[in-house]
Amino acid sequence: MRKIHGALGRFRMQPGLLVAWGGLSQVGEREIRQQSSQVRMWAADDVLRELFAVHGKLPSEIQAELPLKRIWTLADEEE
Repeated sequence: MRKIHGALGRFRMQPGLLVAWGGLSQVGEREIRQQSSQVRMWAADDVLRELFAVHGKLPSEIQAELPLKRIWTLADEEE
């Protein structure tokens, strides 16, 4: 987190995005909350949700690098 904040300040950029595929420690999560206007945090589910949302709109070259196939399944009645 400190390195991200340092880089944001050095390059005068805002906001930052931290992708924590395995999640963050409690200390890291607390720092994210304290600096919420400067750094956003995405976990694995966030990355995948955003990718699924825009995949069809990406250029064909990028889609070829990230080949996804839409599948349909029956939903559980409780959902």
